[in-house]
Amino acid sequence: MIKKAGWLDDILQNKREAAYWTEVFDQVSRGEVGTWDYQWVFACWLQSAFAILPNVNMVSNIGFGGDATHTGRRSKVAEMAAEEMVFPLTHPPILLRDSRADRETAKLFFRRSLLSRTRMLVMK
Repeated sequence: MIKKAGWLDDILQNKREAAYWTEVFDQVSRGEVGTWDYQWVFACWLQSAFAILPNVNMVSNIGFGGDATHTGRRSKVAEMAAEEMVFPLTHPPILLRDSRADRETAKLFFRRSLLSRTRMLVMK
C-alpha cells in the first residue's frame, strides 16, 4: 500500500533515486538482503527523521575484502583517513534537509553502476 502511494518520489524528488530505493526495499522485503541499514533508512524516511552527516570522515572502515560479511570487494570508501571533529559543535538555528548533500551522498554510496545493474538482471 505504501509503495503504491508514491511516497519515495515525494521524499527523494528524483525518479532514478526512487527506483533505486524501491528495488532495495523490495529485495529486503523478499529476504534477499541481510543487513540492518536499509531497514533503518526506511524507518527514518517513514517517520520524517533526519540523519546527521558530519563534515569530516570520523572512522576508517577496514571491513572490506574476501573475509568481510557484506563488502567483499574493495571500495572507494574503504580505509578512508579519519579526521577529528572541531569542538565546540554549533547547532544550526533551524533544521532543513540539505538536498545537495543528499545528492552527493547518493552519488557516492547508493547509485549502482551500469555493470552492477547488468549483473543483477543476469542473476535474476
